Amino acid sequence: MRILVLGLRGFPAVQGGVETHAEHLYPELVKLGYDVTVVVRSGYQVLKEKSWRGVKFKSLWAPSSQGLEAAVHSLLAILYAGVFRPDVVHIHAVGPSLITPLARLLGLRVIVTHHGPDYEREKWGGFARKVLKLGERLGMTFANERIAISPVIADHVRREYQKESHIVPNGVAIPKIHDTQQILQKFGLRSGKYVLLVSRFVPEKRHLDLVNAFERADMQGWKLVLVGAADHGSSYDSKVLAQAENVRDVVCTGFLTGVDLAEIYSHAGL
Repeated sequence: MRILVLGLRGFPAVQGGVETHAEHLYPELVKLGYDVTVVVRSGYQVLKEKSWRGVKFKSLWAPSSQGLEAAVHSLLAILYAGVFRPDVVHIHAVGPSLITPLARLLGLRVIVTHHGPDYEREKWGGFARKVLKLGERLGMTFANERIAISPVIADHVRREYQKESHIVPNGVAIPKIHDTQQILQKFGLRSGKYVLLVSRFVPEKRHLDLVNAFERADMQGWKLVLVGAADHGSSYDSKVLAQAENVRDVVCTGFLTGVDLAEIYSHAGL
């Protein structure tokens, strides 16, 4: 069976929850004998090889605009799918799901994974939220099958669209604990003596609240470590960096992956 995947930036080592989910999922499907091709966004895909752990990549251009990136790339990806003719198109997230009706018109069999109500994210304005809500409606209504990553999302889809979903929670890759401390030395950290947050710099992750709480807690000998970056330059990103600079013992590392990320997880106190 040939599976074509769209709705994500790329992987491995590309920031984002859906990207991490796909990085773990699709090599396992390859092991089961499936032929998997992932359509990635050329501006994000760090790996330049055409395949990784058996997963094939098709790189397509996408505009560097937060509002247009996912929609335009998904449209190009589904047109490619019309030529590629996979057995299944697997679409991730409600934004890219806008093109589900077009995929069905092209005679494609579509599965949509609903990762959550993206239209509730604070970074989106009113128009963008309406478009994302429309993407959810079109994806849930026109997909051949739906995957929800939690019972809460499955209940929402049932109430809103009278459609059933397959509940498939995100799996967890058991991490390897690293004794090495190279990344700790780089940022002046002590094992077991720092609070760690790993996420994109977006308002709903509440970095500013955490920095305020850390300052008020006055944890002598501890540091607060913020790992991650913004998808696009944003005022929120600037606010976090500015506040972190004004509070003692707050460290911003930027985006980390691989051994660096594993080390900083392994030695965190909280």
